[in-house]
Amino acid sequence: MVLLLALCVLPALVSAARHVANPLVLEGKVYCDTCRAGYETALTTPISGAKVKVECKDRNTETLLYSIDGETNQEGNTKSW
Repeated sequence: MVLLLALCVLPALVSAARHVANPLVLEGKVYCDTCRAGYETALTTPISGAKVKVECKDRNTETLLYSIDGETNQEGNTKSW
């Protein structure tokens, strides 16, 4: 019974620990805002191949806690885990 319980609980704990290690997900779109509207318009053009990075630092010590980076595709979209 204990072995069965361990086989059921252990994978869930490993999966949860993996998500806590870096909780950031980078998802978004990079585009040229030619009209300076601040949002996408008909004249907006996506930027492909843009490198993006998000860093999370401790408020007090400025120590880097998490970091994630990505690159946009043809449509200017990026998604990284």
